[in-house]
Amino acid sequence: VSPARAFLHVQYEGAFRLAQDELIDSLLAVAERPEAHSNLANIYAEAGRPAQAEAALRTAIRLEPRAVGPRVNLADLYRLMEREQDAEQVMREGLAIDADAAALHHSLGLLLVRGNEQDEALLELEKATTLEPGNARFAYVYAVALNSLGRIERSVVVMQDAAIRFPGDFDIQWALVALLRDQGRIEEAKAAAASLAEQFPEIESVQVLQHSL
Repeated sequence: VSPARAFLHVQYEGAFRLAQDELIDSLLAVAERPEAHSNLANIYAEAGRPAQAEAALRTAIRLEPRAVGPRVNLADLYRLMEREQDAEQVMREGLAIDADAAALHHSLGLLLVRGNEQDEALLELEKATTLEPGNARFAYVYAVALNSLGRIERSVVVMQDAAIRFPGDFDIQWALVALLRDQGRIEEAKAAAASLAEQFPEIESVQVLQHSL
């Protein structure tokens, strides 16, 4: 690396850290707001300071116990730190406050899937889709989890329903074709692939999938 390039890199790093410190100071100036601490946690996490990110999220939760976002983020942080029990506790504490928090049910379900607690995981993922039926991602993840855990027929039913409710969602439409194909329901897979190709004609892989059936 040339001296000039190294100098520019140092300058850039210094300017970035200065801007980061100014942002942190501005957030601390409104420390009574839970969202300020959530934003601080994002900064700390990106900077590789997990302990400070944890403390900021804990503060956000203390200021607004019913807030879902900080709990989900804290659980994700714990998962990255391989503290699964802490992640589960955070989500269960949130559900004890608000049993209708769909995002917490969804996140807890994913955690339980990773922990091989299959039946409870599927119940949590299903609960999330019931509480928030307009969330395409929840429906998709629930259907994929069913398939991954061997509930094949139920997975197809859930994905078909999601495909009807979210006709413009690429992931759902593609997954439906794949599920039907893998089940040997080729004519249904062809129909679903034709619909997919009609909606996304510009995606070459869709054409490849359609012609492979």
